[in-house]
Amino acid sequence: MDPVNVLIEASDGDVRSLPVSTLVLTLIYALFGTLLTSAVMAFMTEQLLSNRLGLRRRRPPRRNSSMVLVMDGKHLGNRVAERLQGDNLSIVRVHQSDHGEGVSLETALRWRRRTPLQGGALLSRDLMANLRLVLELQEQHPQARLVIATKHLPGADALGDLLGGITVIESVGIAADALVATAFGEEVREIRRVDGSNLMLVRYPIGAKDILHDLSVSRLQCGYGVTVLAVRRSGAASWQLLPKLEWPLNKGEEALVLADIKGLRRVEQGAAICPRWRVRFRVIEHSVQAFDTQQCLARHLNMPPGQFKGLINGEQHLTPPMDHDLAKQLMQALRRIAVESTLEESATAG
Repeated sequence: MDPVNVLIEASDGDVRSLPVSTLVLTLIYALFGTLLTSAVMAFMTEQLLSNRLGLRRRRPPRRNSSMVLVMDGKHLGNRVAERLQGDNLSIVRVHQSDHGEGVSLETALRWRRRTPLQGGALLSRDLMANLRLVLELQEQHPQARLVIATKHLPGADALGDLLGGITVIESVGIAADALVATAFGEEVREIRRVDGSNLMLVRYPIGAKDILHDLSVSRLQCGYGVTVLAVRRSGAASWQLLPKLEWPLNKGEEALVLADIKGLRRVEQGAAICPRWRVRFRVIEHSVQAFDTQQCLARHLNMPPGQFKGLINGEQHLTPPMDHDLAKQLMQALRRIAVESTLEESATAG
């Protein structure tokens, strides 16, 4: 709507009858309206073109935050960026080609003046390009943690040491370990790479004929080399975190373990390392420690208390072979109730 035409119609076509101040205000109003309308249309057009053509301008990371570069990788880069954003890090997606997602490397490095570079993940399929860029970044930012991903490189760890602390991750090896673990019939929840090994978070449902049935947490950890993080009883909604060493794994329960592929293979093959530690103890018959001793032995050895009644006769006895940590815990428990006990290593595994 043109306010000048409205005033002209209101004055019967005689503009000279209108005050000069009214005409000036009318022109200013018209000019302001035109500029505001143009700005709104320009903003809407820019948003539509940015969304359609992918021309959205990338904003620099926040000041005083920690910047992490994620270069290429497509779907893998998206997953890495999502996981890192939860750690209060400013993630900058970098592309090497003109059609990649994110900003160019030159633009990202200009932003380091306002935001320090904490790390970088080079996920391109071109290993040589990754090596070239990671060496440049290492020279400019020696404090940054840098990671290279490659499809298949048997000497990945050795190459990382040769490059001076740059981590080289072999994606094929990680995928192969996860595939083998899944082939065992177990559920792989997550994979973490620690000190050159792929550690998998695996959920084990315990069945009646399962090899882990009736084993203690200590036997699972020491015998197979896996770490039990949590156990859930049958029908329970919550997990028991870091269960006790003497906790028996019964039918219907679930165990959440952290293991590498070697530990999972030992569980699958039933190739457990035999226990070789015993506790020597002596309890005087009819003493006040007799009942407590039977309960303590039953809890640690997962046997009925009455089975140890014949050992309360004042003579020295040896427990069946146990894992070191569980045997040491039993010895300390017996000493707390004033029972004479010592820890001994068996000459042969029993």
